[in-house]
Amino acid sequence: MQAPLEPRPDPGATPRPGALEEHDLVALTEAVSDEGNLIPAGTIGTIVGVWVPEEAFEVEFTEPQAVLTLHRKQVRLHQRLAH
Repeated sequence: MQAPLEPRPDPGATPRPGALEEHDLVALTEAVSDEGNLIPAGTIGTIVGVWVPEEAFEVEFTEPQAVLTLHRKQVRLHQRLAH
């Protein structure tokens, strides 16, 4: 059984160059399903949580409305917002 993902221990830590961060806009690299609703590849969402060691992210979508935990390979940076 896989251990549960833990939040990044120091949210104030400087991320690695190229690392995805909270509030970054990301695009899905593949279609995913949420409770039977298909969210197509290319859909834009906002990272609302980063998990250690930056292998997975909590991503919020507005259309369709969903919050999903996604692996790094399932998202790509769309836009970095000023922090």
